[in-house]
Amino acid sequence: MRRHDHDREQDFSTDRVVSALRRALQQTLSEGLSDPRLDDTLVTVASASLSTDGQALRVGVSVLPERSGTRALDALRHAAGHLKEGMARHVEIRRMPRLEFELDDSLKRQAEMDSRLTELRSPTSTEGTP
Repeated sequence: MRRHDHDREQDFSTDRVVSALRRALQQTLSEGLSDPRLDDTLVTVASASLSTDGQALRVGVSVLPERSGTRALDALRHAAGHLKEGMARHVEIRRMPRLEFELDDSLKRQAEMDSRLTELRSPTSTEGTP
């Protein structure tokens, strides 16, 4: 096996692990946390990446309403141990990485882009009028 093939296999394996961890975290979040900072707040796992040493999972979260972002991050960081325990119920992994949370606005940007594209595709109200 060539070195390049090994790297590709390792990347595929890492991607599978990240995907499983991401799903496990989202499932654990959907089960709910009893933190008042998350009341009336929707938290979605928007992205995840594993550090090169496999010790940390960097998690980008989308928070709605946006004004709750900082509070939600504080709550998630505080609940990281509980979240890791919940994730361990959904995925079998030798060592669960520590969770590092950050805000990810990619879902918001995507929604804005979709809205702009919809506006461009729809006829304007001034079309066809003299």
